[in-house]
Amino acid sequence: MENDIFESAVRTSGDLAGIFEFDSEGGYFYLFDLTKERGRQARGAICVGSRHADFQASDVSVRWNASEEIVGLYVRGNLWAAFDQHGRKFGGSYAALETPSIPAAVIEQFAEAQVIERGRL
Repeated sequence: MENDIFESAVRTSGDLAGIFEFDSEGGYFYLFDLTKERGRQARGAICVGSRHADFQASDVSVRWNASEEIVGLYVRGNLWAAFDQHGRKFGGSYAALETPSIPAAVIEQFAEAQVIERGRL
């Protein structure tokens, strides 16, 4: 489908990746453990939105914070979902006129230093 979105960021060590997929069924943000065999890599999923989202691929990015302990999904510059390296989940449920429900302490982890965007899958 022409509105499908796939964005990812792999941690420098190559062991973990944040992956966002959006298609006609909706959008999910995943934490993948790349040291595991295929089919067993997903460590967690966060539902981000329904199939009627108002964003495009150019509005979405996946980034690791500077210490590479937390990976986040940004929609239009706002952190909407995140995983820490242990698989703890934050946020999700994107809505155009809403505010992300992510603890300030998690958001601050991205603001402390320059955010690193790493290799795509």
